[in-house]
Amino acid sequence: MVSLRERWRAGRPEFIVLVGCLAAFAGNYGLLAWTLLSAPPGAWPLPAALTATELALCVLTPWVLARPGPRTAKRFAVAGVLATAIALLTLPGLVGGGVALAGATIGILATYEGLPDAPRS
Repeated sequence: MVSLRERWRAGRPEFIVLVGCLAAFAGNYGLLAWTLLSAPPGAWPLPAALTATELALCVLTPWVLARPGPRTAKRFAVAGVLATAIALLTLPGLVGGGVALAGATIGILATYEGLPDAPRS
């Protein structure tokens, strides 16, 4: 089993996408709690709908890459489209979605150009 530190140092694009989605998920979860606790009930529908959509996208994006099968540029492109949606919906999603989008871009380059995933020692 590879440790978390080793996976981070390896720089695998899937791991970068996962870290970005986890950051966006945590930020949006906090935003949803803050909205529900600080805003009057009449102001909940739009922010709650945006954050719920964002939470679903944060789960769906790594799932696209975790499915069994070969690593392809098409999978990373779909993850990049979902990460772009994450980055555009809310402010916490901007940070996590940006990281996930960077990982998806690295994955596209690594699979499309045939570049190595990580430096071999």
